[in-house]
Order: sequence, then C-alpha cells, then structure tokens
Amino acid sequence: MRTIVVLALLLCGFAGQAEAACWVPRFKITWDVQNEASMSLDGGSCRVRVDRTYGTTEVHSVGVAAAARSGSTTVSGLDVIYRPRTGFKGNDSFVFALNGRRAGVTTHATVGVNVTVR
Repeated sequence: MRTIVVLALLLCGFAGQAEAACWVPRFKITWDVQNEASMSLDGGSCRVRVDRTYGTTEVHSVGVAAAARSGSTTVSGLDVIYRPRTGFKGNDSFVFALNGRRAGVTTHATVGVNVTVR
C-alpha cells in the first residue's frame, strides 16, 4: 500500500509539470549587449522569469523592446509573458529589455527570444 501511495504522488507531480507545456532554458545575461534565448510551448502562455539580481547588477525594470508578430508579449513585474495567437503554430520572436544598476552606474541589456509553438 505504501508503494502505491508513493507512486501515485510521483505520477501527480509529473502530470502537473507536463500540463505546463512551456520550456524556457535558463540563460545568463551579459550586460550592454544583445542576448539570445529560446522557448517552446504547446499552447497557452509561457513566462520568462528574470532574477532580481545578476551578479553585482540589480535589475530595476523589464520592458518589451520588440513585440511578437504572432502573439502577445506582456510584462508582469520582472517577468515577460508570451501568449500565441489562437490557433497559431510555428516560429515567432520578440525582444525584451532589462534596465539595471551596477556600482552606481545604469546599465542595459536586451534579450531576443526565439519561440517555437507546437
């Protein structure tokens, strides 16, 4: 009986992850340059989470620099959320910008995100 309960808990945990249907690999930001990232999703929305601090740089704001053509790109706090247009499948892209402060100096970076909607 104990084995069945443990197995059921494991299956529930994996089922919850599979339903998310959004994959964004972790990526590092290099300040003052254009960075690249990718995401893939099976529908719904996908969120890029930006850490408050990268090394010695504190991120103050995130904004959309170039919107997606086949979906919407919005910002919620320090997160960027991509949602494909209903029925869209294929490739899309967008660019978001980060503003931060390091050693009293303002710094910026952009991240170009290549999106695959399956």
